[in-house]
Amino acid sequence: KGHDDLLVTSIFYTLQGEGPFAGRPAVFLRLAYCNLACSFCDTNFSYGDWMTRAQVIEALQACVGKTLARDFVLVVTGGEPMLQQEALHSLLVVAGGNFAAVQIESNGLLHAELPHSTHLVVSPKCAEDKGGPTKYLRPHPRMLDQARCLKFVVTHDAGSPYHTLPKWADDWRL
Repeated sequence: KGHDDLLVTSIFYTLQGEGPFAGRPAVFLRLAYCNLACSFCDTNFSYGDWMTRAQVIEALQACVGKTLARDFVLVVTGGEPMLQQEALHSLLVVAGGNFAAVQIESNGLLHAELPHSTHLVVSPKCAEDKGGPTKYLRPHPRMLDQARCLKFVVTHDAGSPYHTLPKWADDWRL
């Protein structure tokens, strides 16, 4: 496909339920592809519809209807959005200024330079072995440098690495 095309699994309106924009009206742009295979994930990120940048912008505008897009947060998630970073960066440059804010959620393993106005939320995941998590994967240092916040999957299971935050997360916070 073209260098500005994205493989999109869905575009939908919602209220953002977590992170820095919790409670705000949001349009989600969910992209295909993921570089991990988390055992708890219930989504198949290997399919979607190829859309040009213009088609994505049109779909985002249709999603907000007659209201102003600048009243909404654009949340780009996946899968792993950084797997489509060339086309994604192009979209953010063109469409980003039309929204109240732009948030991208990434596992942080793949480095990408994002427009400064983009709010990067890094959601670290664990390495897995035999269908179970073993330890947190430390995000790329340059992604941590750009991150506005970290968001973790947590569990009540004391034997799981998802039960305790890794030391590097606390160091990042400080």
